[in-house]
Amino acid sequence: MLLRLLIALLWFAWPGTAVAKQAVPQQQTLLLTDVADGGYFGCPREGETFAAFVATWPDWFVAIQSRVPEQPMSYRLYEPVGLRVLIAEGAVTEGEASRLQQALINAGPVDEIWLSSPGGNSAEGLAMARVIRSRGLVTRVPRGYACISACSTAFLGGVLRYVDNGALYGIHMFTSAPAYGRFLEQNGRDPTIAEALFGLAEQNAARTASERSRFLIEMGVSLRWMDEAFRTRSSCVNYLSRASLRSLNVLNAR
Repeated sequence: MLLRLLIALLWFAWPGTAVAKQAVPQQQTLLLTDVADGGYFGCPREGETFAAFVATWPDWFVAIQSRVPEQPMSYRLYEPVGLRVLIAEGAVTEGEASRLQQALINAGPVDEIWLSSPGGNSAEGLAMARVIRSRGLVTRVPRGYACISACSTAFLGGVLRYVDNGALYGIHMFTSAPAYGRFLEQNGRDPTIAEALFGLAEQNAARTASERSRFLIEMGVSLRWMDEAFRTRSSCVNYLSRASLRSLNVLNAR
C-alpha cells in the first residue's frame, strides 16, 4: 500500500516533464463537456480509446488539435503589416528557454510571440515565460492554434496576453519523470527506501507548489489557475473558457 501511494504522489507531484498525453486514465469518467461559455474538459471514459473519444469532439475542435505540431519546437519570423512576430511551434524540450533566447536575438526586435505547442518540459515552460517577460513581449495564441501544458505556462510571460477566438488554451497537472516510477518498482519493496522517498516527495510537492504560486504572482495571474491545473490529471486537458481566462487574468488585454 505504501509503495502504491508513493508512486501516485510522485506521479502527480514531481516537477518533471509535462505533456498533453493521449493516454486513457484507469479511473476517470469525465467527458468532454461544453461548459456554456466555450470551455472544454477533455478526458476519455474508462476503457475508451482516445480515437473513440476524439470522435465526440466538435469538428472545429478536432481541426485545431490536428494542427498542433508534435515535433521539437522551431522558430520563424512572420511580418504581417505593421508587426514583427516570432512564431514558436512544437514541443517544449530540455534547453528550450535558451533556444528561445537565441531565436529572439537572431530575429531582432519583435512585437509579439505566437505559440502553438502540445506542451513538454514543465520547468522549461516556466523559464521561457521569464525570458518573454524580461523582454516585455506580447504573447498570443492565434485563431486555429493551441497552447497546451508547458506552453500554457510559457504563455503567461507576456506583458499583454491574447487568446484569439477560435484558439485553445489548455492546462493540466504536470507528471513525474518515468525514471522515478522505475526506481520505485525496482527498489520500493524495501520499507526504508519507500519511507525516505515518500518524505522526499512530500517535501518536493510542497516546494513545487510554493514555486508555482510565486511564479503566478510574478506574472500577475490568479492563484486559482493552479487549482484549475491541479484538478486536471495529466492524461486530460482542461481547455479554459474565455470567461475563465479573463477571471484568472490569463487574458489581461482588452
